[in-house]
Amino acid sequence: MSFGRRRAFIRLSPIVFFDGDTSNNNADGNYGPSSSGSVHGGDFKGLEQKLDYIKALGATAIWISPVVLNANGEFHGYAGRNFYAVDPHWGTLADLQHMIAAAHARGLLVIDDIIVNHGGDLVYSTDSGYPNFPRTAGRLQLELPSSKQYASPFNTNTVNPSLTNLFHNNGNIPDYNTAQHVELGELSGLDDFRTESAYVRSNMVEIYKFWIGQAGFDGFRIDTVKHVEMGFWQTGVLWSMTMRRVSGSPIFSCSEKCSTGPIPNAVLIPARSLAGIRARFSGGLSAVLQDQ
Repeated sequence: MSFGRRRAFIRLSPIVFFDGDTSNNNADGNYGPSSSGSVHGGDFKGLEQKLDYIKALGATAIWISPVVLNANGEFHGYAGRNFYAVDPHWGTLADLQHMIAAAHARGLLVIDDIIVNHGGDLVYSTDSGYPNFPRTAGRLQLELPSSKQYASPFNTNTVNPSLTNLFHNNGNIPDYNTAQHVELGELSGLDDFRTESAYVRSNMVEIYKFWIGQAGFDGFRIDTVKHVEMGFWQTGVLWSMTMRRVSGSPIFSCSEKCSTGPIPNAVLIPARSLAGIRARFSGGLSAVLQDQ
């Protein structure tokens, strides 16, 4: 299967869609179906059970939330701590593989939402003024709680003995109209990867190569693109690998573009029509998803 010129996407978060396996509901200790900030029980098995319903709606592609293990039991998926592990409230890697295979059998493609800009909210500083963005960027000393660490490859080790080898140490973004702040600061306190580092870049390649090969995703929606410095995209390091499946055929990718303009929410725009974002990519971007 391929994307061709036209696809009807359905955007859904499995966590609130359908509960196919009650045994994983409280896997993160955050089950609360009446709370907007908690796990509601939906999972990969539940999504698989509803594939015929989704196809009957006219959808030809499913875009799901990030699947990786989050830092503090977050339900949404956008606060990763282990980028090689499925968060257990979704189910298992085998459940994900089975769901995607079942989708393919029905002619449905599956898109994964991915993040290269940040992890969860684990890194902190005891320096005076934190988390305010310092006048001189890169001066804060970073720490991690002793009870919880990032999993490899974003753990401290002999190659990266300091957290500042892996993360920016500038505090929160103070001004979203200043490129330096947007690219080097923390978005809502989430730990901002040092994406200019060759180590971080090469490991992002391996992470998303893994998810293409192991899970069988057909494409990626790339979160928080504008928060990553242009050099990351222009090197083509990441996308030279992930723009093609392990089998060699092209995969689909689109980026997020936040806007308060008149374009309706969740509209896919050909990337060539948004030169500012298109310019960030060497190697091709299928589309840009503009959010309001």
